[in-house]
Amino acid sequence: MKKNKSIFFLIIAVISMVISGCNIDSEDERNEVPAVTDSKVVSLELTPVNMSWTNDVSVGEAFSLIKGNTVKLNVVARYEDGRRIDVTNEAHIYSTDPNIALHRLNDNLLHAVRMGKTEVYASFMGERSNRFTVTVRDEALKRIEIFVGDNEVLLSGTHLLAGNSQQLVARGYYADGTNHELTELVTWHIKALGNDLALTQSGLLTSAPDTEGGQYEVIASMSSTVNGVEETVNSIPLGIFIEQATLESIQLMPKNPVNKGQSEFGLALGNSFKYKAIGTYTNGWTVDITDSVRPHILFTRGGSSSLLEVSEPGILTTKTQTSQHSNIFYVSKGNIDSNRLTINITSAVLAGFKVTPHSTSAYDPVQVIQNMKRQFIATGIYSDGTEVDMTNRVDWNLDYPMNRVVSLSRTGLVTGLMSGGHAVMRVTLGDDVIGRDSFEPIVVYIQVVSPTLQSIAITDSDNNELVTLSLVSGHSVNVNVMGTYDDGSTRDITLDAIWSIASDTLSYIEPRGHLIRGFHVGTDVLKASLGQYSEDTRSYDFNVELPVEVTPVSAIR
Repeated sequence: MKKNKSIFFLIIAVISMVISGCNIDSEDERNEVPAVTDSKVVSLELTPVNMSWTNDVSVGEAFSLIKGNTVKLNVVARYEDGRRIDVTNEAHIYSTDPNIALHRLNDNLLHAVRMGKTEVYASFMGERSNRFTVTVRDEALKRIEIFVGDNEVLLSGTHLLAGNSQQLVARGYYADGTNHELTELVTWHIKALGNDLALTQSGLLTSAPDTEGGQYEVIASMSSTVNGVEETVNSIPLGIFIEQATLESIQLMPKNPVNKGQSEFGLALGNSFKYKAIGTYTNGWTVDITDSVRPHILFTRGGSSSLLEVSEPGILTTKTQTSQHSNIFYVSKGNIDSNRLTINITSAVLAGFKVTPHSTSAYDPVQVIQNMKRQFIATGIYSDGTEVDMTNRVDWNLDYPMNRVVSLSRTGLVTGLMSGGHAVMRVTLGDDVIGRDSFEPIVVYIQVVSPTLQSIAITDSDNNELVTLSLVSGHSVNVNVMGTYDDGSTRDITLDAIWSIASDTLSYIEPRGHLIRGFHVGTDVLKASLGQYSEDTRSYDFNVELPVEVTPVSAIR
């Protein structure tokens, strides 16, 4: 009997061990060891790392991979106490369709398996991350185009003064109709003799001061392997025309055009001042030479050291000291000095920030016109009452970027895409802003609206606006109504207009417009109206009148 009991307990123990072993492999609990144990995880952030492959691109909460490529995903946990810790090795990363994209623990990479769409997300300590939509495709890069700076107009050539720099941008166009910036991913080639021209991997083209005038060429290329075949795509050559000229003067000014005429500025600790230097040359050119000037900072008003430093060309940043005084800032190139700007530094702390324009609720959204752009501005409010432009120091994000209602740049520029659609934008202080953990994101509700009619005009058949209209008795001419909208566009609204003629005996206009006919010699008035009719004033929202003169047939020569 004792022997049977021993066997029974042994069997129970073995079953318990098996059950315990099975539980170890549960999807949501295995290996989830918190990086810190004294604070609760409140959110997870999942992001792709180094999207730097030939045709693989990341946009908002989505990215695409060429079949056969891989991407490393990074997971950061945010804790109650504000700490942000990388927990990639402890978190689990899941794919809703492993047949399309699969995350393998042995190499910690997401592998693109076959064409299609799936979603990936991370799990850690009971929290789930944001989701990314992953598109696996095999379309190849079709062409590369080179643009100059922020100018979105494609040029065949650009002029550059010897001794100056110019930023080039490469954009790739794919077989699936998408296009993406590839500036730092392409290989840049420059056709020039000697070392007179230099071109960095980031597309910055620099000409030596003694570069001879003449024409050079720049090409951007990229090699990729698609379906096992290696292909190289070259851009159309961009002509670089070098000119020799001598620098005469430098104008130093704030980058914000609103403050262009100022020479004295307030700057709170933890903030930056953006500037640009414009050089005037002997050939009459004015050139942005911010990247090539030398900065100078002088302390004043009893200060013993500078509280400013140039963190990168065009950005002046305060240091961490707390004393308050002013610095003088200017730049130079060669033996030419710029004008001087006074920067008054204060030790005020950030008390809050705001976004303009701003909406109070989803029922009162900020309106953006379809196909038009609207700039949003972020402003920091400091304890001393100082307000500082922080547009480039906040993070601009859309809740549902894949809805394609609007597009949003990294500097708060919104473009309306889908009329009637709604979008939600969240603005968060950047990681480099002191006191960032004290403020919640600002939510802005956006509605895309159709363009609004601003004016109407009667035009001829070529859409040229008419001031008077001459008719020959017994003959007809075509007329139209063109509407001008607040997005600058014009539209033929002839069939929507209500037409009338002052006299029924001298001339006649068809009820639906287009054709007006002269009957008898004399003067008349043609009228076109559009909009909602008002009984009180007996008029429409838009009215336009056109004098009409009917001449005899004998007037034709």
